[in-house]
Amino acid sequence: MNRLINVDQESVNRCYDFAKQLYDQSAASEKQFGRSFKRIENDYIADHVRGKVVEFAYKSFFEKNYGFSFEVDLNIYPDQLQTDDSNDLATIILDGKELHNNTKVDIKGVSEKGQWLLIEKYKFNADIYLVGRVNSISDSKNFEKDPFSYKNNAWIVEVIGFASRKAIVDSYNRPYFSFTQGSKLYSKWIYKDLEKKYREGNDAEYFSKVLEESIAKKKIAHPDWNIFIGAELYNALNYGIPLLWLRNTNTDWERLVQYIKGGVVVKE
Repeated sequence: MNRLINVDQESVNRCYDFAKQLYDQSAASEKQFGRSFKRIENDYIADHVRGKVVEFAYKSFFEKNYGFSFEVDLNIYPDQLQTDDSNDLATIILDGKELHNNTKVDIKGVSEKGQWLLIEKYKFNADIYLVGRVNSISDSKNFEKDPFSYKNNAWIVEVIGFASRKAIVDSYNRPYFSFTQGSKLYSKWIYKDLEKKYREGNDAEYFSKVLEESIAKKKIAHPDWNIFIGAELYNALNYGIPLLWLRNTNTDWERLVQYIKGGVVVKE
């Protein structure tokens, strides 16, 4: 199954038009995007374009592989949080019928070098998170400074997997990984050998202790290695999962699609 999806130039440009109009109309509050200060225009537009292009990629992915589609919402609303009940797959098109999807799905885009899926705590309300890697953007910092230099081109997006809510928090809603404002993300070598322990049980508190013990041992073994990657995080509190731990086998996708189709009803 091909996981590299070409998003044509027309669709990419529609995402730019949407993001620019959204910014100009100030339809989204500063709080929604996790900054205590007003985001500069290019940074804001880059974030929205990346997310919408990945939605178009997933639309194509489901059409080609699983026989259903969904609407990519490019409408502008006074309150973006109330557009689709935080569900990027709110309306599914199956066998020519428009159906309401009761499974909340949030589609996320990450940069070519991204290693983590992050969700701000106050936005953590979906059942499923779909993740796409934007391979057409090799330099995310340059993209955020000058997003319009990437316009008028087709983009390549890689479908890299999904995570359910229960993969991010345990049954007590405790996150397996959480990052506060000013903290940094863990390097791959810190967590790459902990997936088995992570999947063994449904206990974030237990896994947190496993992670702490593992970090302590690795710091002794490799005192010169970097524990963290990237810049300090802006948002007050983020939940996360390593991209390496996303579900992405053909069987995983088949089960997810059946789960989603089982939650659709005819729109009233």
